[in-house]
Amino acid sequence: MGTAAGGRGLTLRRAYVGHAVAALATFALLAGGLFAYRRWVLPFDGALTALLLLAPVTGFSLLTPFLRRRLAGPIGDLVEDASYLAVPVGFLWGLLTWGLVALRCLGLWRAVSAVPLGALWRLIPAPWDLGLTLGVSVLAVAWGLGEASRVRVVRYVVGSDRLPPGTSIRVVQISDLHLGMVNDRAFVARLCETLRGLEPHLLVSTGDLLDGPPEGLRDLAEALASVPHPLGAYAVLGNHEHYAGLEEAMEFHRACGMRILRDQWVPVGPLRIVGVDDPGYLSGPGRSREEAELWGSVPEDGVFTLALKHRPTVHRCSAGRFQLMLCGHVHGGQIFPFTLLALSAYRHSKGLKRMKGPFEGSLVYVSAGTGTWGAPVRLMAPPEVTVFQLVHRSSELRGEEAE
Repeated sequence: MGTAAGGRGLTLRRAYVGHAVAALATFALLAGGLFAYRRWVLPFDGALTALLLLAPVTGFSLLTPFLRRRLAGPIGDLVEDASYLAVPVGFLWGLLTWGLVALRCLGLWRAVSAVPLGALWRLIPAPWDLGLTLGVSVLAVAWGLGEASRVRVVRYVVGSDRLPPGTSIRVVQISDLHLGMVNDRAFVARLCETLRGLEPHLLVSTGDLLDGPPEGLRDLAEALASVPHPLGAYAVLGNHEHYAGLEEAMEFHRACGMRILRDQWVPVGPLRIVGVDDPGYLSGPGRSREEAELWGSVPEDGVFTLALKHRPTVHRCSAGRFQLMLCGHVHGGQIFPFTLLALSAYRHSKGLKRMKGPFEGSLVYVSAGTGTWGAPVRLMAPPEVTVFQLVHRSSELRGEEAE
């Protein structure tokens, strides 16, 4: 796998299996689209055309780990970067190709013509429309590279009468950095500068801080550990820490100055922090019992309870036991149109939600994530660091976006 290069923004390290599956699925989508296009839009030997075009591209992506061992320095870095960026380009091109097939074959041009500039599409003959959609896909991924590098700060004020009068605690959440996949020193340096500027009293990580073996990441851990946080730094594990290896992942968190909470709760100043462990590969009745036991051990004594959980699933056993739960995992979909699919995967997949029913008086926040998984690309799902100012308020628990 590739090693880090100090100032290079796209130095990547990837899990081969995950990349291989993503590449195969992406190019299957594109191959199907091209086959349909050549079958129904521009009749020719569609299967042969798709194979001739896609075989070298797919082979390049799958053979990258072997090529990388033989190509050192900037050339090897360029090969690796191109391999991983080919996946989102192919994915977007596949979607647009299927869109072209639908437009051409289902007679949807009239609907498109009603959209501003939509009539221009009718002037583009096949197969030039394929070239146009490829260009759009490349530009979209280029935009997504920039979007992924610009971490925004999202602020909320959360007030509760469970906090002592005069309380003002600044909790800063990071999530889904996937260090070891995007091994970018410059990105982490900018992130740590942002965190220092926010002056957190409490720093929390809601999983997937690490992705893959932590070899060569010691300097990144030291950078995160250098961020001051008077009330400490706490973390829960995500599913990717299980894939990387629990012992190595926990040692890396400790090097970052973070205490991991695995189905534990601890008092921190006027707060209580509950950390819910992630099931990793497996979940089921056993995991549900463990979580129920955890929430059953949390006292109901009027103390403000901050819960950390990687996946945004809220079990009934936690009803009335927390005031604010912070989650991650979903990345806000990361790349459009997965941003839309994320909405169907979880009942709440992004932003702040005021709970109802047995959870009345509780808030759940799902971060869009700070880093990326796979290619370092985000499209219509900007990365974030989230700041929660916890204050005393005599009325019921409220969360509101800060100006």
